[in-house]
Amino acid sequence: MQPQYSIVAFSHLRWNFVYQRPQHLLSRLAARRPVFFVEEPELDVGPARWERSNPQLNVTVLRPRTSVEASGFHADQLPPLAPLIAELAADLEGRTVVGWLYTPMALPLAEALGPDAIVYDCMDELSAFQGAPPELLERERQLLGRARSGNPEAGHGRALRERAGASGFGLGAADEAGDADGLVDGHAGRGAGEGLDLVLDREVGQVVGHR
Repeated sequence: MQPQYSIVAFSHLRWNFVYQRPQHLLSRLAARRPVFFVEEPELDVGPARWERSNPQLNVTVLRPRTSVEASGFHADQLPPLAPLIAELAADLEGRTVVGWLYTPMALPLAEALGPDAIVYDCMDELSAFQGAPPELLERERQLLGRARSGNPEAGHGRALRERAGASGFGLGAADEAGDADGLVDGHAGRGAGEGLDLVLDREVGQVVGHR
């Protein structure tokens, strides 16, 4: 019997943009559990609020609307997002929660949910993007640092696999959503506070690091 858990994904990509890895993977995982897909905030007037949509069964897209001009999951966005995340945490109370990160910038928000496991699905080298926030690499160090004492250097692609291995991860292949599904199932029941559980790499073969 598979463990019952909900996935809360934080992404730098919009669900209704290009249908790519997040949608492919998470929509399949949603066949057996609820998936909440938290997008980056969008500028709006008035108090912070969620804009909700349900593009398919078991997938809820949550787009925060805030009055903060800083883009992405910038530190300036954290105060207005805090009550929204608290609201989501209250809705998920009593459930096993897996935080699923496509960007390390959302780490403080994921941690605020008190997840039982965290997945880092590294599909883009975000630090190489134009206008990337300077704190992005530090957030990634913090994210990988959950797996061991100290702060491993951040890396991507082959370098990310090497850092993951140095942090005490094994490596396995996840070519299909079902493979990742099984790996997450094996880690979701450990209990909160046990650190980073999976690192998914963006390269061909979708290498997965797991403890």
